Order: sequence, then structure tokens, then C-alpha cells
Amino acid sequence: MLRQVLVETTPYIVDDTYWVLETHRLGLGRIRYGKRAWAWIQDPTTIGDFYKQNLRWLWGTNQGIVGHKIGAGLLRGRTTVFEALYALLIAHWFTYLLGLPLLVALAVVQGPMVVVALVLGRWLLFYALLIVASIQLRHFHLVLFAPALILLDLLFRVVWIHAVIKTIRQPTVTACKWDSPARVAS
Repeated sequence: MLRQVLVETTPYIVDDTYWVLETHRLGLGRIRYGKRAWAWIQDPTTIGDFYKQNLRWLWGTNQGIVGHKIGAGLLRGRTTVFEALYALLIAHWFTYLLGLPLLVALAVVQGPMVVVALVLGRWLLFYALLIVASIQLRHFHLVLFAPALILLDLLFRVVWIHAVIKTIRQPTVTACKWDSPARVAS
């Protein structure tokens, strides 16, 4: 299987996105979560590196959607379960990305108090879910990070919109090469 998907010049900025989509497209087997697999990852340590790394990941994801025509089967009336589920995920992403602009439009049409109520409701739901997650994980200090998580969420939306623009401008790359962000010494 690897001989068929590992190509010299991956057309996306994230090579594993290409490998997964090619494995599916060529029908080379099922892609499953390995419960016993171990991975050591390190997140970037600066906001700039966070931005660059997530921009690359989201750009690669969007390149995969465009390059492998994810969702096109739905338009033709024949699709796989994988493609249908991926299309649902994409629809969810659009609501995530368009939520903020829609709130601004709603404020213009309905007045700012409607938006204030919606934003407060969203933050209350966020805090409620964060409290449940903190209890489940037994990491009660996570609740203290809520303001930072909200700011990171807003930054992530900006990164994603930037990635969509990059995908429109450059749907493929000639080589899958990037600069890795600085890592914490292990």
C-alpha cells in the first residue's frame, strides 16, 4: 500500500493528508485508529509558530478537499460513506467559520442586544462544556484557561480563513517542504 501512495512529489503541503486520501481513493484498505499507537508531539511555543503550523495543516486539509474533489460524489448522486461523512464535517466547518461574520450581520439587522445574548449564550455553553471536561479529565485547573482558549479559538478562525485563501491561490505545491517551528527541548 505504501509503495502506491508514497510518491516523490506530494502535491499538498501536508503529505499525510495526501496519503490518507489516496489510500481511500485507490481502495487500498481501511484507515483506522490504532489504539495502541504512540505518538509524541510538541506544539509550537509561540503564537507566530502556532499560526504558521496550523496554517500549513489547514492549507493541506483544504488542498486535499479540493484536489481529491471531496463532496463531488454527493453532487453526482453517488458517494461513499467516507465522502458523505467528510462532507458533513466540511458543512460543520463552514458553520464554524461563518459564525462570527453571521453574528455581525445579525447585529446590523436585529440590533446589538441579540448578538450580545447569542455570544453570552455561546460562552456559557463553552464554560459548561469546559467544566464537564475538567471533571471528566480530573484537571480542574482547565477552567482557568477559558479566556485564553476563547482567544485561541478566534485566532484559529483567522488562520483557517487564511488557509482557505491560500488554497484558492495555490491548490497544489511542487514539493511538500516547510520550516518546522521551534520545539521544546526534550
